[in-house]
Amino acid sequence: MKLVKSVFLLAIALAKISNASTLPKCKSVVTRREIRHLSDSQWQSTRQTLNTMQNQGWFSWFAAMHVAHFRTIHESPTFLPWHRRFIREFELVGQYYQPDFSLPYWDSSIDYKDPVSSIVLTDKYLGSNGSGDDSCVSNGLPRKWMIDYPRKHCLRRKYNLGNKIKPWFSPESITSDIQMSKTFIDISTRIEYGFHAVVHNGIGGDMISGSSPNDFAFFLHHCNVDRVWWKWQNIKPENVKMYNYRPNQKAVSLSDTIAGYDEKISDVMELGYGLVCYTYSENGKISRRDEKGIKEAKKVEAVLKVPEMSLTTGLQSSTLSKFFPLISAEEDTPKSSIDLPNDVSDRAVKYAQTRINKTDTATDVVAGSIGDTIIKQSNKMDFSDIVVNSNDKDNKILIDNFSSSKITQEKTTKNTLEVLTDAVVIAASKDDPKNIIPLPDRITEQFLVLNHYDPVKYMAYYNEKVGLVNALNKDGYVSPYN
Repeated sequence: MKLVKSVFLLAIALAKISNASTLPKCKSVVTRREIRHLSDSQWQSTRQTLNTMQNQGWFSWFAAMHVAHFRTIHESPTFLPWHRRFIREFELVGQYYQPDFSLPYWDSSIDYKDPVSSIVLTDKYLGSNGSGDDSCVSNGLPRKWMIDYPRKHCLRRKYNLGNKIKPWFSPESITSDIQMSKTFIDISTRIEYGFHAVVHNGIGGDMISGSSPNDFAFFLHHCNVDRVWWKWQNIKPENVKMYNYRPNQKAVSLSDTIAGYDEKISDVMELGYGLVCYTYSENGKISRRDEKGIKEAKKVEAVLKVPEMSLTTGLQSSTLSKFFPLISAEEDTPKSSIDLPNDVSDRAVKYAQTRINKTDTATDVVAGSIGDTIIKQSNKMDFSDIVVNSNDKDNKILIDNFSSSKITQEKTTKNTLEVLTDAVVIAASKDDPKNIIPLPDRITEQFLVLNHYDPVKYMAYYNEKVGLVNALNKDGYVSPYN
């Protein structure tokens, strides 16, 4: 049974006092929602505002600003705070045209297994792949858009597998990133090297250039990047204003200036204060007020009844300890450390229903919420006897939260390719191949060079993800998002 120690509670209380914001509290905040959770009227209003902004040249303006600061805002501790300020600026422009405008976010992990099948990449929302020699997008939001920067052209997309997109990172992987990050630079590097990079790389076209803000997918995606950072910040009070870089690197400070803005890093660290007047709507209880809500609630409840579809009941204790340390810790699992949406796949629901019909085994369900159920289960479990073998071959793939000094290596094409060919990509087998969690795509050498990523550190991170996927598959875990 997990214990909450009085010393721990005292530390939290003191941290809250020391981290109190000196900025004025926002008089009102807007709520950013997952794009699929907008009502039809909300999306149409958002769409109208975005078309107005495009016609007024704002997308080109933001693309030009992104290019101007590109080198200093990637592979840098400013990556998260700069983009938070940048997309907030975009949101403020939208509010000039439509006062209740708020940026939606796109939780790309929901679509990780087959991104191209996402409803977000259809005519209803962002449109799909580009076509023709210029890879022009001809449907959805940008179907008639002509981009002015860096030269006049249609909005371009070019998926990285022809008319398909290679797999992205799953919700389980994002949750692992949140839980394994001990410091700001840990979570920043994991986000930037991980789901941030793979979505840009998978969509292609304008999205793999410095002028990626030409595509509204950029703002949806970076809104989700910001949301995941916000979740990590909410794990404990000291995370809110934590800002650091790797040892032996140039020291950074909250008083540093945000490139392109006459503002400090500290000005954007806490949502609800100063200029960052917004919050995020999270996946919690599903409303049963209408037929759609009742249907969705039943889907989630079916998945929650199947033991192998829960991290706490479907994984070995050693896997939890290695990849989900906050679930296996003695203290209660922080709710914000779990990023498992209720948007389960139809195939997963079908698997769950078949499984339930064949067995009487079922787990406890808490109010239709995947995250709440996992927290309840983990708080009942005893992890005190877990021993992780430091000599275990699988542990060699784990890196020390990117806390080591930066490896000096000339990023020539030759050296980068040599590192990339060292990856081991082997997925464990299951009785039903459809239940296998696929390995996430590995970003291209071109994208590594564009963003000045350290190839050695990137491959260390990627190999850790290979280990996570193999462990989940080996334990027989079935993802609710397959």
